Amino acid sequence: MIRSNLVKKNHLIKNVNSKQFYGLFDRFKSNKLPEIDKSMDAALFDTTKNLKDINSHTDSDDVDIIKKFGRPSYNKMNKADVIELKLKRHKPALSQEFDYKDTNQGLESSYPTLENRFIPWKDLMHTNDYVNAAVNQIKTFSVCPITGGKIEYFDPISGLPTHSSEEAYLKDVEYTQSNKPELMKLAVAYENDSISKRDFPEYDFSEEQSSNQAISYLNWESWFYTREFNSMETQFHVAQASKYLTYPVTIAALLSNQSPYKLTSQGGPVTHEGLKSLSALRYSIFPRQRADLGFKEDDIAELQDRAIRIFIVGSKFESLMPISVWKQLNYCMPDVNIEIHFIGPEALFDSKTNEYISYEENHKGVQVSPELKVFYHTNLFHVNHLQGDFFPYDPYLDSFYLFHPNISTDPESTKSWMYETMKGLLETKCPIFISGHSLDGFSSDWESVMEKYEDELDVLMEPTENAFGSTKWQINPYMPTYAFQTNMIIGGIRGKRYQAVPVDE
Repeated sequence: MIRSNLVKKNHLIKNVNSKQFYGLFDRFKSNKLPEIDKSMDAALFDTTKNLKDINSHTDSDDVDIIKKFGRPSYNKMNKADVIELKLKRHKPALSQEFDYKDTNQGLESSYPTLENRFIPWKDLMHTNDYVNAAVNQIKTFSVCPITGGKIEYFDPISGLPTHSSEEAYLKDVEYTQSNKPELMKLAVAYENDSISKRDFPEYDFSEEQSSNQAISYLNWESWFYTREFNSMETQFHVAQASKYLTYPVTIAALLSNQSPYKLTSQGGPVTHEGLKSLSALRYSIFPRQRADLGFKEDDIAELQDRAIRIFIVGSKFESLMPISVWKQLNYCMPDVNIEIHFIGPEALFDSKTNEYISYEENHKGVQVSPELKVFYHTNLFHVNHLQGDFFPYDPYLDSFYLFHPNISTDPESTKSWMYETMKGLLETKCPIFISGHSLDGFSSDWESVMEKYEDELDVLMEPTENAFGSTKWQINPYMPTYAFQTNMIIGGIRGKRYQAVPVDE
């Protein structure tokens, strides 16, 4: 369940606006990591089972294991993982047959497991240039959390350089006595898998499918299945794919009529104001379903001849991804044309000069396909907003996405986001969705927005666990004792609308 691990509303996160931000993820409050369950090995992956078998597992061959360990999940090797998903078993991979016995050859193994993918970087850096560069980056840009000195000591659990010395490492009880070393170990295993020599069938993304075939947005498993992706055999396959797909699928899940997020009155995160905004967008995105509402096309004012516009504000990694990733939006919303606007100084990167560049012709856009056009705007959002580059805004067509914006990271970032940019975003009166890759970071960003603009906005979606956040734990080179997952948490706001009230003369 999407919100099965949310704490009750009376358990509020410290230093967060209690009116809008309810406590999240009681599992984060635990300092102890459950022991890794090594019994959940490759033998559990039965690709002959179909989705019906998963949803009704009474006849499953795994019934004894299910009784002992609970419902299978992607993160079977690490029960402290944030997103708990059911085990994927719908169909064999189309482009590769896995050799389940090929598991003891380290990074040479075609079938990834925690055992063959985890190699401490202290050892691997001597034979792998990528790892050597990554270790040097950590040593260059991070400092010991205890002494503030240069990092030299490698954590014996995660295999990463984390502290200045063994003495400093042992003093850092906040780190050593928590689940962080195990999460960092998992992040190392995921990163090692990225540079392994195996094939990556999870990157063979599905394309168009029959318009009569519904897409499920319950979780990653159901989405991969109904989109007819290759089988996601292990948590490593899911992690590698979700690192990229989290961006378009997070958007599609929010806008879909089959969205996994329920109304607050039903125990979900979507407010009634949120339902109004999402319903307006869905009306435009899914025109075939207008008749289901009882309206006749002749009685409905025609929408302006414009595409659905998706604004990625503060774009960084999102604009660097292969365009095939963003094409998933077309396959999820096949009835409309889509424009994606990447906005921000880091929206366009020149790999030849290794620099971010300013794109003077950004207003023309790039026509990727008949249904998808991409724009790059290398100014801050408020510059284009004040120039009227995006006018007119339409709440039936436009929505904004701030993927882990780090609003409150430092004074300069706060100033950049919290004044002209956030003011301009709220002036559009269109939905604005904000995500975060950590509980602390997101709550700080959310609180900053609420403190300054609470009287000028409506909350559309209370902060909640993102059903389509990345499942891949990643390493922060500036803080090697901290692992994160992209788009872990998400919430939504919109500039407050004031309804006209008749007044007696």
